[in-house]
Amino acid sequence: MLLSDAEIAEFLEQERPWFNQWRAPSVFSEKLKHVKRPSFSHHYFTKSKAKWVLEAWVLNKFAAIVSADEIKLSDNSAPDAYAKIDGNEVGIEITSVSEPGRKIAEEYRDPKNRKEIELDPVENWVRRAESAAPALAEGISIKIQKRYSFAVDLLVYLNISEYGIRQQAIEEKISEILSSNIGSFAAVWVLWKNKVFCSSGKVFCSSDVELFDD
Repeated sequence: MLLSDAEIAEFLEQERPWFNQWRAPSVFSEKLKHVKRPSFSHHYFTKSKAKWVLEAWVLNKFAAIVSADEIKLSDNSAPDAYAKIDGNEVGIEITSVSEPGRKIAEEYRDPKNRKEIELDPVENWVRRAESAAPALAEGISIKIQKRYSFAVDLLVYLNISEYGIRQQAIEEKISEILSSNIGSFAAVWVLWKNKVFCSSGKVFCSSDVELFDD
């Protein structure tokens, strides 16, 4: 039985506090599967109060790849989340970068866009590949300009796929961007596909395909 928006909102509000406590990534992941249901997609993609579900999803993937000890979302305050990595607790601001001109999950905001998104010729792959690095650089720059007054890491989910046609070139560009200015952030991390790139120069990789099922 499909739930109404009001019922989904109530369900998510009830589940939210659980994610504010320290959890091992594997435990966090199992609980997230219960919350991030396909039938709820239209809700957490389009409702601001459900934004935390997507942040939890990004945080969980990041944590699994870098082998974080524990993770949690913050309690409706900055930064967005926390992670314990190699015994060190770090605050994390989470943001997403998509193809310029395309809003996240626009197919849920306007059903008329679904057919256009399903038709995805190769020239679109090339266009997205060419947009990845500039979009990432701009996304990081915007966050740097906010000048956070507390020590925090930035985690960027690069939500641009080109089906591997420019994989190596984009990876090199990500590392190049991260080697430049990171502002007042203690570190900047980029999650793209099955890898996490860090401004320290480290690159973490996971071959776990199931981890990346939406």
